[in-house]
Amino acid sequence: MLALKTLKGAALLVLSRIMGRMIDFVTLLILARVLAPSDFGIVALAMTLVAIVDIVLEVPVIQALMRLPQLDRSHLDTGFTLGLIRGLLIALVLLTTAVPFAAIYGEEQLIPVIAALGVGPVAKAFYSPAMIYQIRAVNFSQVFLVEMFGKLSAFAAAIISGDRPSISCRWMNATTSPSLSSAADGDDAKLGDAAGDGA
Repeated sequence: MLALKTLKGAALLVLSRIMGRMIDFVTLLILARVLAPSDFGIVALAMTLVAIVDIVLEVPVIQALMRLPQLDRSHLDTGFTLGLIRGLLIALVLLTTAVPFAAIYGEEQLIPVIAALGVGPVAKAFYSPAMIYQIRAVNFSQVFLVEMFGKLSAFAAAIISGDRPSISCRWMNATTSPSLSSAADGDDAKLGDAAGDGA
């Protein structure tokens, strides 16, 4: 039974990655027809800074929770607090480095783009740690739905905006939407786990 659940979970994760890449590819094809090469260049420079800061300040909350033999509300609260502190720290670093970073490249347009892209890592701080219940149960259906919701909402934002901020909008939606949807799914996971414990 466990082997079947593991196989199903792995299949969902692989399907999620494949579908996500396909959505990304179609989105970029459409944006390439709408945006100028300079717009892609500015966003690429901004995303370089955002990605570096995001990686350096990475806090593996979910991985830490996975290693705990027992989970209670205090663990989830601590995980959420650590994620929130990380998100605020990322926002502070990006806001303080945006101006000198733009000055180095001589592009003032980088400042608002960096500020917009910085919303993504901050929003990831609100990803519900309660999703750990689904992962520990080898039930990746909720994780799959959360990721697909983020990808599809990002795709819609990019297509609807159809101008220079479209890439920024896409990135922001790709990161904020999973956090919002995981809050609801995380609550459902906690209720389901509590029901299972009560049984």
